[in-house]
Amino acid sequence: MHRKCLPGLWTNAASALVLSQFRRHFRCSHADQITGTIHGFRLSSRFGALWSTNMGVSLRRFEEQLGRPLAEGEFEPMNRVQAEFAARFSSIDYALALSATAQFRRSVQAWWADGWDLLLTPTVAELPLPLGTITNNPDRPMDAIDRAGSSAHSPRRST
Repeated sequence: MHRKCLPGLWTNAASALVLSQFRRHFRCSHADQITGTIHGFRLSSRFGALWSTNMGVSLRRFEEQLGRPLAEGEFEPMNRVQAEFAARFSSIDYALALSATAQFRRSVQAWWADGWDLLLTPTVAELPLPLGTITNNPDRPMDAIDRAGSSAHSPRRST
């Protein structure tokens, strides 16, 4: 976590202290379910199958509407690579990815069902990126995804 983001943690700690005055039972815990590991697989690897399949469908739909294949410069480089990656997935791979996200949702819901009422998390793990940090580089189209892991607390919350 970036040092300038630490005040967000302190704000959470202060909030927890205030809230503890109004609750009979207050304790800190870690929601292990939110780490995003299901049956030994990182949720991000399963989510990658869904994301790339979505790009494959988008590419095909664009081409169907135009009645021709899209030229190299007509589809964002990273999205094209994702679409090509999706061509290697089977329907079983896609179904497993859907199943993994459903299992993840259920495990997070189970944490709440275990009696927890409030989950405080840092808003961001890293400062916002300066404009121009993420660029479309046709020679290295997947470079942009390297930055995706820097916001550790938001991708899994959006699942």
